[in-house]
Amino acid sequence: GAEVEQHSARGEVQFSQEYRIVTRSGAVRWIDDRTTVERDAAGNIAFYQGVVTDITERRQAQAALERSERHYRKLIEGGSDAFFVIDRAGTVIYRSPTGRHLTGWEDADVVGKSITNFVLPEYLPLAHGAIAETARSAEGTIRVELRMRRKDGALIDIEATGRNLLSDPDVGGIVVTVSDITARKQADAVRTR
Repeated sequence: GAEVEQHSARGEVQFSQEYRIVTRSGAVRWIDDRTTVERDAAGNIAFYQGVVTDITERRQAQAALERSERHYRKLIEGGSDAFFVIDRAGTVIYRSPTGRHLTGWEDADVVGKSITNFVLPEYLPLAHGAIAETARSAEGTIRVELRMRRKDGALIDIEATGRNLLSDPDVGGIVVTVSDITARKQADAVRTR
């Protein structure tokens, strides 16, 4: 671990070091060891004071959070699907960077607006119904196929899957995954002719 030395106005010097230990049972623990040197008026060392804290849970929580953030970032950056977080009224709270590639719209055009603004009028009842059903559903996902207009005017078929995470303090919304299924729909239309 890194060792830090800090000088305060009172002349105390604090050494802080984090290190890993292995207990007799083979368990790995992380320890934070802080030593403070107190000096008297003449500058001589009066005493040392040490505080040792077991920070294993904190280190594990930090590692889990970093893993989760990496996982989420890979999902968003690596795929062609767009992720939206909306409130129960359908207002967009967040949109993944891939949303711009899918829709052509900038964040400023989308965040704070209703997600249904981008759906063709004939699909609005279906979209509103899916949002309401997802908001009522405590678990599971709601899937719906819609048609939307990109910023460049092109029409695309999308599959939207909604998951209710309104009560999750980390999300506080409905997570909507949107996939472009235009090519699949066109292939299906050719096959059924």
